[in-house]
Amino acid sequence: MPSNANLDAFAALLPLGLITDEQHDAVLAHPGFPTLAPLPSPAHALDWMQQQGLIDPVASHVLRIQLDRRVERNELDRATRDEAVEVAEQAEALHRLGERGIVREAVLTLHADGRLDAEARDEALERVPVSGAAPDPEAAHAWLDPEPFEALVLQGLVDAPRLAAARAHPEYASLPKPPTPAHAYAWMRLRGLLPAENEDQDALIERIVATHGDSMAEDAEDTLDESDELLEAGALGLSHAVVQALRDDGLLDAEDLEEALPWVPLVSDQHADPATALAWLVTDGWLEEERFEAIAARVEAEPAFVGADERRQIVAQARERIAAENASSKVMARRRSTGLRPPRWLGVLAVIAMIGAAGAYLWKLSALPACNSDLARRELDGLVSSTSNDERLRSEPGVEARVSALHEIGFLKADKVRGCLATLSRDGKTETIGFTIGSDSGGSSGDTVVRGAEAAIVEARFGALDAEGRPQHNAEPVGRLALADALREGVDNLEARMRAPKNLQERLRALREAPLMAIDPDPRLTLTEVEPAGACQAGDGQQQVCPVVMVYDDRRLGALGGVQASNAASLPLRAEITLAPDDTGIWRVAGDFERSFAMAVVEARLTKQGVSDAALGPLELPEPPPPPPTLVMPKLPPPKTR
Repeated sequence: MPSNANLDAFAALLPLGLITDEQHDAVLAHPGFPTLAPLPSPAHALDWMQQQGLIDPVASHVLRIQLDRRVERNELDRATRDEAVEVAEQAEALHRLGERGIVREAVLTLHADGRLDAEARDEALERVPVSGAAPDPEAAHAWLDPEPFEALVLQGLVDAPRLAAARAHPEYASLPKPPTPAHAYAWMRLRGLLPAENEDQDALIERIVATHGDSMAEDAEDTLDESDELLEAGALGLSHAVVQALRDDGLLDAEDLEEALPWVPLVSDQHADPATALAWLVTDGWLEEERFEAIAARVEAEPAFVGADERRQIVAQARERIAAENASSKVMARRRSTGLRPPRWLGVLAVIAMIGAAGAYLWKLSALPACNSDLARRELDGLVSSTSNDERLRSEPGVEARVSALHEIGFLKADKVRGCLATLSRDGKTETIGFTIGSDSGGSSGDTVVRGAEAAIVEARFGALDAEGRPQHNAEPVGRLALADALREGVDNLEARMRAPKNLQERLRALREAPLMAIDPDPRLTLTEVEPAGACQAGDGQQQVCPVVMVYDDRRLGALGGVQASNAASLPLRAEITLAPDDTGIWRVAGDFERSFAMAVVEARLTKQGVSDAALGPLELPEPPPPPPTLVMPKLPPPKTR
């Protein structure tokens, strides 16, 4: 027999106008209804009806438009409309999880395998659909325990465009694995990848409460507090690389390292010497003093060999700093107990004295090799070999490739990265390629890394720097980050329109009538990089016209070139984009953006394939696809009279 909860879940959809009486009766008559697993909410009921084909799937944004029209006609009150939209959005989210196999059976499997306790199981069952694709326990586990950067999105601290910008950062690929979301957030703060409004943490938490609720805000607040502590440790020169060096020198064992890494940031722009790092671990309580003394005794008892004297010196310096810090803490405690407060500058001097004792704290940034250095040439030769996984530079097996004319465009001081260009000769043709030279730990002391980059991006990003090594073009008054956000939003909206529901005949006709290069039947439209290419110019009203260079992962061109879909062809785009602020002051793309973007894609594709404008003639694009068809909401019958 079906549970009363399931009966109530389906019945709750009726007054919201999401189903009709006939559709509700079809649910009760469905052969799977009597054995249906418990449904935690009406959204689960709506999702199940869509899965069983009892109702047609309706996108929540389309439903919102339909409901708004009913409100305007006084056929629906605003409160009911809001509740219906919320249920539809929840059902849409459940459906997406179901498509990935994150379903009830996957959660139960995780519990049976001992990977979820009973409390976590019950909580998860309320968040996943009862059915969908084949259960995928691994996908469910990854979703329940997300990767730290993705957890920031779930907590409401960053949005998808910010996450994309973080992953496009030159340093991201070489970062150590973040132990917690706080480590990911601290790194984004360190590299300036967060919007200015995130600096007011109280206001940020209030926005998260309003959007995601109190429980999510608690997690976000913990992440903010922990990221503050990590940045403080980073200011002293602590990082994963510094602590790992202590392990490599035999001053920490594997267990000590595991205990210490969660309390230091991923990277730092400073670099503490080993003695300072070891002392900090003790004075901050991450390494017990008894454990430190055991390490010291072992080191002091070691026979003389290469490096032993240096290790003993590190331990001795660390012991001095620990003693100095303990003595300072006792003095401060006595002064607090007597109500005396030392001048603020004395505390600063104490910190400086502890860090810089015996001159051991002094460090110097490792000079990066020049763009035309032997190391850069050797690494670049490796990138253009057939074994490279960089689609922009890789050559086919058996094709001779040679790089020449390596030269620097500019040095970005904030990120400590050189931007370089070179000439690549292969298969009888030459082209300009880009690459960057940086460090795998933010430029402090890590190994030098040479990475391929779009030449257009290198020219735009490194070719217009001021005397301090900072970009001259920042898309003012829009701003660099706001420009990237607006473009990615505009491309996302274009993707949604291109994916608008069509029947088979309409889609086939569009493919027959449109040029092959003009419309993607299944476009991805992912912008991986956005860079201002000059100063923005004032347009009509509040509009700004900004020249930009973008990198677009072109799935269609990748398929034509034999590249797997997961490694879509990297396509540099140049365009002048019109933007305007909306009523809330947020910049959005304006003007004929969709057509301008499509034209930039077509021109870049032709350039990539070596087709000249003269050979092709003037480019004409078809009109963008029409908006989705209007969906008529079921009309509720009048109330039955007795």
